[in-house]
Amino acid sequence: MAETNYLPFTKFICGLGPVSSNAETMEALIRAGANVLRNNFAHAQYDEYMERLAILKHLNEKLGTSVKMQADLQGQNIRVGLLPGEKITLTTDESYVFVTNGGELKEGELPINDDNLHKDVKAGEPIIFADGALEGTITSVEGRRITVKMTNGGVLKQRKSINVPDTELTASSLTDKDFRDLDFLLEKGVDMLAVSFIAGREELDTVRKMIDGRPICIIGKIERKKAIDNLWPIIEASDALMIARGDLGIELPMEEIPVLQKEIIRLAHFKGKPVITATQMLLSMTENIRPTRAEVSDVANAVYDGSDALMLSEETMVGAYPDRALSTMVTIARHIENQLYRSGNYFAEFGF
Repeated sequence: MAETNYLPFTKFICGLGPVSSNAETMEALIRAGANVLRNNFAHAQYDEYMERLAILKHLNEKLGTSVKMQADLQGQNIRVGLLPGEKITLTTDESYVFVTNGGELKEGELPINDDNLHKDVKAGEPIIFADGALEGTITSVEGRRITVKMTNGGVLKQRKSINVPDTELTASSLTDKDFRDLDFLLEKGVDMLAVSFIAGREELDTVRKMIDGRPICIIGKIERKKAIDNLWPIIEASDALMIARGDLGIELPMEEIPVLQKEIIRLAHFKGKPVITATQMLLSMTENIRPTRAEVSDVANAVYDGSDALMLSEETMVGAYPDRALSTMVTIARHIENQLYRSGNYFAEFGF
């Protein structure tokens, strides 16, 4: 059956960043099929958000669209602090001392931008940097000083992520910054609010109480091992789910992620909750005009799995071809939906 130029059932979320916060690119994204524009408050500033909000209001009026604005709270996002020269090379089998906020840095020691990590980690636990690019093992903890022996070294840049998949983090995923950001967003306006690095439903219940009946969609982000352990309560407490495969793929063995993607979608749909599949869907298009064939298959399978929305992050935040990346994703989704929902009935061959 020939494809038609219908709007896909699948919805599309695009991250806003340095290359896409201007009116021209935002309009191009909307014309390419964006349903939601996303602001990550791990990076977004209040003045940036207000500018984006004003541009979106103007574009919705101009184009007759109803594109929504999403904000992701940063959550307990543990990162490397500022480094001399902005980066450092960590050598495999060498040990390095990391110091959490409040500790005095001595020469050669490296900062961790978190208040509590030293309270939770223990010797023998793994620690992972930069979305899995570098790995180490914690060998000792003394006060705020965490000594790490690198098992897979390399160049570590400042502000890169830190994951501790086997550590039981005791601090709430809602930080003081999150509460300040939430107050700002409730005052200025937001349509969808994603709560990051949750461990259970408690953080979602706290956010819902603060929202106090406003028509805002609360998204529970599944990106921690603990969230998988508490998946059912999180589904019940959320208005929608996001499968954040980047951090989840560091917290858990990578081969488990495709299975979990299908299972989360199935369970969420059982409760009538929509699901967003996110992270690295067309990552090569950050620099290239065409995706890899593996990325095309990944997007297609996310549609086959029943994802209600697909999300682009780096591709539209810092990529060279933001609207091209989105139009590519829309084309893939449209083709898969054509096969799923618009193909002929095979019983027609039998005359009924």
